[in-house]
Amino acid sequence: MKTPKAHEELMTEIERLVRGYLAQVQCDAQQAVVRAVAGAGGTPAAAPPTRRQGARAKRSAPAQRRSAAELAELRDALSDAVRRLPGSSIRTLADALGRPVQELDTPMRQLRRAGRVRTVGAYHRMRYFPAPASADSAT
Repeated sequence: MKTPKAHEELMTEIERLVRGYLAQVQCDAQQAVVRAVAGAGGTPAAAPPTRRQGARAKRSAPAQRRSAAELAELRDALSDAVRRLPGSSIRTLADALGRPVQELDTPMRQLRRAGRVRTVGAYHRMRYFPAPASADSAT
């Protein structure tokens, strides 16, 4: 490509490049349509519905509430795991118990409220330790 010498030559060159670019885009778009129609057996495939077109989100089955006995059993197992693995994250404790992290939320909250577990850190860096025995429980 030569360097244009005048303003008019520059404008002419830009228009030529834009026309060439638009012609190439049009050709590519036509080829894409032909491929799409040929690949779909002659009929264009229908696009999957979007949320605005009325597609409904899949809902999971409602969660079953755990019984008090199940929660107590899980709470005790979690307390034992904290004693065996002091300073562990909730993910480590969940792996040790073979349970998903979400299942341990309520039992851990109950242990913390009861004073059986103490924490250090916050959010994803939180670590769990067994709470020291109080002076009242020693006697």
